[in-house]
Amino acid sequence: MSITADWSIDWRLNESADFRQATDAILTKAWDLAPKLRERARETELLRRMPEQTMADAKDLWNMLVPKRWGGLGLGSRAICETARILAHGDASSAWALSFLIEHSHMACHLPWEAQEELFADRSFILASAPLSPGGNALKVDGGYQLSGTFRYASGIGNSDWTFATAFVDENGVDVPYTFLVPLNNASVTVNDDWHMSGMAATSSASVTVDHLFIPKQYAINTEIFDSADLHPGARHEEAFLRYPPLGSIRIMVAAVSLGSAEACIDLARERMAQSKMFNIRRLDLPLVRVRWATAFQKVRAARLIYRDLVERMIKQCEAVETWTEEFTGQAELDLVTIVQLSKEAVFMGTEGLGSSVFKLDDPVQRYRRDVDVMSSHLFQEYDFVAERASRVLLGLGYLPTDPYPTRPPKVSHHNELERFASIKKTRSSG
Repeated sequence: MSITADWSIDWRLNESADFRQATDAILTKAWDLAPKLRERARETELLRRMPEQTMADAKDLWNMLVPKRWGGLGLGSRAICETARILAHGDASSAWALSFLIEHSHMACHLPWEAQEELFADRSFILASAPLSPGGNALKVDGGYQLSGTFRYASGIGNSDWTFATAFVDENGVDVPYTFLVPLNNASVTVNDDWHMSGMAATSSASVTVDHLFIPKQYAINTEIFDSADLHPGARHEEAFLRYPPLGSIRIMVAAVSLGSAEACIDLARERMAQSKMFNIRRLDLPLVRVRWATAFQKVRAARLIYRDLVERMIKQCEAVETWTEEFTGQAELDLVTIVQLSKEAVFMGTEGLGSSVFKLDDPVQRYRRDVDVMSSHLFQEYDFVAERASRVLLGLGYLPTDPYPTRPPKVSHHNELERFASIKKTRSSG
């Protein structure tokens, strides 16, 4: 199986020649990997994690976001977002899991410096999942914290050695969120077998339970600092990408998986229209099939234009260290959820009327339909929720204290941040 259609993007970025060349080289490797993901997609789905051969084939991608100080490539937003989009041409679940594993090495570079030195002493990446919604509590003890809780949606945990986890720490009567890096090879840590899904099955996005585990202080950090653009310890690295807020990187990466899936489905539908016949009539010769495909194609083209504009706008904003207004943040969120919604619509519309064969369990079309349906329910891109919030902000109505993570411009007051996480804890406790 080969992936030959030209879905490249003409980027308008002010990159140095060396940086552009290094990024393009990584993306070439992503394109080389995509057909292998397609070939193994059914196996991967049944396994509910990445096969070891896929992990080995992805070895050149793991350190793309790790700073050069720790032996990484020191690349940035275009590299990770485009990697996610390209890998989705092979398989959506695999693209999701692999992209998150790549991104989480970058997140590890937000931890205290001592932890970074330990983590990257022997190799230039880590393999970690990251269920970051608060799911437990941690008690300050001598030399660190004692962590307990259950943390949900740990994408990639089936191929991980570590997991991030966010829990509340009582500081003078105030519940303050902290993020911890937790080793999985510990008797106090249980990966729960609770990820049995109709779509995105291969992401191994199970929950993980931690029971009174000691976490050394260097593997813990105040979540507001961890999520910040430039307050975390990793901001001292030379790479500007280490001073990007999450909205400028990981959230676009997630939307890119949906876009790549839609592009792949446009190609698959074009092939099937020419090959499949109904009563000896090619589906390509049926007007409604052609119109549906063309409409889906236009949705993908629109999503691609928004995607390119958003990535370029985000990189410019982050590189210039400009203030993030509520309007800018709201527009970015609306762009993200629109990319996902257009992609989802294109997947379903473009693959209608192709006959029953596309619903065989080894056919990529039906898998894309299931995967895109499930991934669109993710907190980052659930349309009803994110579009409502973004439209509210764009219309000048602002944020609400109950708006959960992630939201608001990157620079907010500590009081507002604590208020927001407190609302999450209240909801979690009463749910």
